Amino acid sequence: MAEWYRLQLKEKCWEGMREHSMSGYNTGPAPYGYQAERIPHPVQAKRSMGATKSRLALDPVRAPVVRQIYDWRLTEKLGPRSSPAG
Repeated sequence: MAEWYRLQLKEKCWEGMREHSMSGYNTGPAPYGYQAERIPHPVQAKRSMGATKSRLALDPVRAPVVRQIYDWRLTEKLGPRSSPAG
């Protein structure tokens, strides 16, 4: 019975994290090229206690670096051990 409960709980946790992400919220540190934008919590009771959530927003300084790396990888077929010509 305990094993079944553990599996059910695990599935519910993963589904909750998936829904959280699909709703545009972020957990953990923001990946390179993004910054966490703090917004008031969508649940009124938590918002009234000052709780916030974070959504990802493009970092105006680092996002162009990510775009450049993506472009090198896609158009010039460069990998982690390659260096751009020039």
